[in-house]
Amino acid sequence: WKGVEEALTSLRFIENKCRAADPFQLLTDFSAALDAVQFHPILDDDDEGASALSYVQRIRVTDFHNFVKTFAPVFASHPELVIQQAANMPDESPVAREALRIVGDAEVETAWFQYLNKSQLADPCQMSLKCNGPIDAVSYAPDGRRI
Repeated sequence: WKGVEEALTSLRFIENKCRAADPFQLLTDFSAALDAVQFHPILDDDDEGASALSYVQRIRVTDFHNFVKTFAPVFASHPELVIQQAANMPDESPVAREALRIVGDAEVETAWFQYLNKSQLADPCQMSLKCNGPIDAVSYAPDGRRI
């Protein structure tokens, strides 16, 4: 599981995957990984051979999944904004910490905007949808997994 976790929580991987393919395919990758691996509440984070996720690993992967889900329509046309959007998440989120590490290590070759008065609360937006016309109605599946 460690290699999958490292890939899915790498902003460079997310940016490159959005450049090479549809970011919505990346959401499928996140869902498949989270569904395939069990959650084990007392597993040690350092247990590399584990087939289960520790609490910390699950929170980290879920945070990155929610980040991609929120900005997938933006990343579909502008994958170069992955680092900028990540850096402007709440400071204590795993996504923002990873982005600020990348920016601090001068791994970013392009200019980016930093929100000076950004909220430190989690973004209530769960997902952004893009369509070509007006939306008259929305319906959710009973299990809440499909719109």
